[in-house]
Amino acid sequence: MRDTIESLVPAARRSDDEGLRAVDAAELARFTLDTTHPWWRRWPCALALRGRVPDAHAAALLAVVQDTGGVGEIREAAASATPTHAGG
Repeated sequence: MRDTIESLVPAARRSDDEGLRAVDAAELARFTLDTTHPWWRRWPCALALRGRVPDAHAAALLAVVQDTGGVGEIREAAASATPTHAGG
């Protein structure tokens, strides 16, 4: 699936948002949490998780939201996807 995500986000600020929404939510969450991928590729994956964060990844995504040392775009996207985030 990583090849698919990489083809759906080929460059910074260029993503196939509809295609990403079709990707399995668990795979998007794993990709978002994997810091070996560039932030600009993880960001649209986190946005594509809105309304469908898998329970198994909710705590890890919430930790990203709370990590003030992390990439701001990833924190904000994870906050918008994570229903347990108060004030997000």
